[in-house]
Amino acid sequence: MQVIVPAEDGKLDMEQAEQVLSQATGIFIGGGNTENYHHYYATGRFKELLINCYENGVPIAGNSAGALILPETCLISPLDNEQSVMLFKQGVGLLSNVLISVHYTEWSDQSNLLEGMRTKKVKRGIGIDEQACAVFINGQLAYALGEAVHEVIFEEDDLDQYTIVKGLSHK
Repeated sequence: MQVIVPAEDGKLDMEQAEQVLSQATGIFIGGGNTENYHHYYATGRFKELLINCYENGVPIAGNSAGALILPETCLISPLDNEQSVMLFKQGVGLLSNVLISVHYTEWSDQSNLLEGMRTKKVKRGIGIDEQACAVFINGQLAYALGEAVHEVIFEEDDLDQYTIVKGLSHK
């Protein structure tokens, strides 16, 4: 296991990152400050490296901030930033047409996920509780592990009608 973190000056050693990721058999992006994680890991060359690894079959996982940055659109809850407003950032792009909310039940974040889905006109949202894991295979939600994962689906062409599937199938 090798760790890629910014140096004290706040910069990533991209040469080291390329070397580590070129040999990776799995990648895990942990939790932390979502805006910082977005800056370091979901932009520029690092983003390209992640996409390349993913396209070459390397499994990529994340929790908290690490999970939020992986879809096309990174939804940052008002509870997860200093400005206390909903933020949208371009994510890594490994998942399409879905928004993810973490700490979903613990933060009572359903209204923020729904607002984000309406704003971005995304019909699927995934709310992941702290003791849960949503597993995606080939960009599709395959199953859940742990406690509760909530799939929020807007009805066809109606962003006021939605269905919530709680728990999902466990494997």
